[in-house]
Amino acid sequence: SDDTGYGDLGVYGGGKGRGMETPNLDKLAQEGMQFWSFYGQPSCTPGRAAMLTGRIPNRSGMTTVAFQGQGGGLPKEEWTIASLLKTKDYNTYFCGKWHLGEDESAMPIAHGYDIMENVILYHL
Repeated sequence: SDDTGYGDLGVYGGGKGRGMETPNLDKLAQEGMQFWSFYGQPSCTPGRAAMLTGRIPNRSGMTTVAFQGQGGGLPKEEWTIASLLKTKDYNTYFCGKWHLGEDESAMPIAHGYDIMENVILYHL
């Protein structure tokens, strides 16, 4: 989710103590893997770029918030988790907030997603 910080989720000491219990995410963490050392990003565009590419945003050029009308976006040469999964014949789907540019070459379909539905390009 956007702007979920360290200590917000119950598994990391937040949850009820921060005003919102997170039982499903806590259960997921208990049954799977927990990450205690990681880098966060200052805003949504760099954070999304980092999560989808697995690289720091400086490498893709997605270091600041993308705004409507700026054009550009995630470079078409950039690998994403979806484009990597496509090499192993996975079906991929994207819905929700993209916020990684508005050019056709920056859209989810151009980055390995077979289907994109209900996509919001920006937060405005």
